Amino acid sequence: MSFSYGRNGKPALDAAAGVGFNVAHSGDQALFAFTLGCEIGVDIEAIPSLPDLLQIASHFFCKAEEAELRSLLPGEQAASFAACWSRKEAYIKAKGGGLSIALDSFQVSLLPGQQACFLRLAPDDVGSPWALHELSVASGFAAALAYPAEARNVQIFPPVDVQELLR
Repeated sequence: MSFSYGRNGKPALDAAAGVGFNVAHSGDQALFAFTLGCEIGVDIEAIPSLPDLLQIASHFFCKAEEAELRSLLPGEQAASFAACWSRKEAYIKAKGGGLSIALDSFQVSLLPGQQACFLRLAPDDVGSPWALHELSVASGFAAALAYPAEARNVQIFPPVDVQELLR
């Protein structure tokens, strides 16, 4: 097997392998995602303590997401911001377009307790099935997984300490 890179630098295994993968990290956490037969994107974000996250949302999120974020109590905004950002990043990473895809060109769920889902896809994906999953990870982090297919069974393996891997 060998690596290749998409037009925006997304690494891939040669097409003959049929394995899609993606990697994300934030702080001391990392996620690795693998699938057969389609592209995949994964992201993890530390829940921020940024005083200007509403301003960041106004620049990058679609108007509906920004409005939902502003409707939340201040104590709920940071976790919902991280959930939204990780869902958006997972999608654009699965598409392989990176930040060339406008984050306000599609809408994801972000309200507390709401299942991770696409509320509006980017124009070139309308009519195509896309799946979005929230991933349960370490406290203080939000994570998501996205791929262009009907929902599949997602299996999450327990965290592994890096020191264990090095032994």
